[in-house]
Amino acid sequence: MGAIPYNKPALTYEQQLDLKLIPRGLVIEDRARALGWLRRVGYYRLSGYLYPYRVSAVDDNFRAGATFDTAVSVYKFDCELRLLLLQAIDRIEVAIRASITYHLGHELGPFGHMNPASYKPYVPPIAPGTSAQGLDFKDFCGKVVNAEKQSSEVFVTHYRAKYSNPDLPVWMLTEIVSFGFLSRLTENLIDKHIQRKIARDFGLSQSQLLSWLQSLCYIRNVCAHHGRLWNRTLSVKPELTPKWRKQGVTRDRLYVVLLMILHLLEQIAPRSQWKKRMRDQLLSNMDVSLSPMNCPDDWYQREPWIAV
Repeated sequence: MGAIPYNKPALTYEQQLDLKLIPRGLVIEDRARALGWLRRVGYYRLSGYLYPYRVSAVDDNFRAGATFDTAVSVYKFDCELRLLLLQAIDRIEVAIRASITYHLGHELGPFGHMNPASYKPYVPPIAPGTSAQGLDFKDFCGKVVNAEKQSSEVFVTHYRAKYSNPDLPVWMLTEIVSFGFLSRLTENLIDKHIQRKIARDFGLSQSQLLSWLQSLCYIRNVCAHHGRLWNRTLSVKPELTPKWRKQGVTRDRLYVVLLMILHLLEQIAPRSQWKKRMRDQLLSNMDVSLSPMNCPDDWYQREPWIAV
């Protein structure tokens, strides 16, 4: 915990320009337009897009030529990027749900997912800053109950009216729980054979599957909460393929997420036009630097982007 109390006051939109941006060297081409963007989007959100245009990590002033319109252009670019990612992740999520459901149902039976022996035993954090291991089955059951209570699906009502079983079969449960829930369930399966079968459906290794599930959940949540993607350092990093590692792809920026999505779409929907739409989005915004995403300078001349 820091030692200095926070005592900065709230500033008016005009003060945000006159006290926070202009004195640091940011060029304001149209004051009325800039004030309008501050009202609609907010200073704190827009300032995140100006971060790479500072003189240095220790100098908050802006580099020569940095403009307010720069932040607006990158903000709009990021909004389009977020929508494209959500479209792809939505399609990927449905396919992964189907695969998990199929293999759990066939390997564990309709209700095997509610057997605590199906999962790695829970080990709580052993010290501050460490993570728990395994599946907290009591918490798991509580989330299952809550998911059913909050569900308005007709098939749940019909099932409860007709059958006496206390639990929902797996093919119903996987339709009403979150993607993050399914990711944790899959990660903690004690039978690695099931994980390998799911991974093979998407041309992945077992470890890649588990890593990519976590990464997809993370990116999905960032998008759903209107988070910034363009210059984000990923806190959940997907495992690289050997090919990407040789190419020098890094794990901590958005470019690897684009490659991950392209790989999965190639397995799920090889005729998808998402690659072309994403390529067009990146190429049609040449005034926006792609280096914060760790895109190679010649990314559009490399696989998998070159063939569209």
